[in-house]
Amino acid sequence: MAELEDAFGVGRVDLVSLTEAPPFLALEIVRGELLYEDDPDRIAEYELFVLRRAADLIPFERERVRSVLAEAAT
Repeated sequence: MAELEDAFGVGRVDLVSLTEAPPFLALEIVRGELLYEDDPDRIAEYELFVLRRAADLIPFERERVRSVLAEAAT
C-alpha cells in the first residue's frame, strides 16, 4: 500500500477485493475512479451486477437503518 500511496501521491490507500466487499461498499467502489482495467467489457458487466445487487437490497438496508435508529432512540 505504501508503494501505491507514493505512486499516486496520496496519504492513504485502502485495498479492497471488490468481489468480497459487502454490497454497499462495492457500490461506493464502482462509483469511484477506475485507475486500471484490462477488460472493459468484464468490468462493465461486473459494475452492472454491483448496481443491480445494491438496488435489490435497498429496501432491506432502509429497514435496517430504521431499526438501528429506533433502538438508539430508546
